[in-house]
Amino acid sequence: MSTASVKCDLLESLKDKEFREAFILESVYASLCFQLRALREQREMSQASLGRKVTPPMAQERISILEDPNAETKPTLNTLLRIANALDIGLDVRFISLAKVLDLAVHTDMNELRVNSCADDMNSVGKQIDFELALEKSRARALRSAQLGTIQSPAASLVAISNAEQKRGLGNDESNTKWVLGSAKAVADGANSALSA
Repeated sequence: MSTASVKCDLLESLKDKEFREAFILESVYASLCFQLRALREQREMSQASLGRKVTPPMAQERISILEDPNAETKPTLNTLLRIANALDIGLDVRFISLAKVLDLAVHTDMNELRVNSCADDMNSVGKQIDFELALEKSRARALRSAQLGTIQSPAASLVAISNAEQKRGLGNDESNTKWVLGSAKAVADGANSALSA
């Protein structure tokens, strides 16, 4: 059965409000259970060792319950924050659309549930911020040039900016490339607006 077929069947069932409420509730807790287990296994920790890292410590049995999607007790926000602190990761709690609920329900790759610790991410986050700062400066220069009429084509300026960033080693990963492409479109739109004004 394809992902689209599963989503189609789910969407039909989700038209019933009572089913929708129960499905969303179970989806939230089940995804938390699976992610907690994936994070613990990523770090090659036992339930007992994770429990000891939590402040105040939790018994192994409590971690086991938190990893069980069928458990009667559900974690509180405070419990999730304690676990996030023990794993040295962030926690994101937000309201989402039905489309996102469906996507999360059908995409269950355990590898996507893994998260690097803050300490492990510090270097790459710093590089990403440096890249964003350099790109913001380059965008501002490109827009100024477009407004002054000193460049022939905003797109040519963006290519030069992107090439310069690549040479500096700031645009080597896929997320940076996507960011550059999105920024390039925004700069081109802004430059075209400035030129036609």
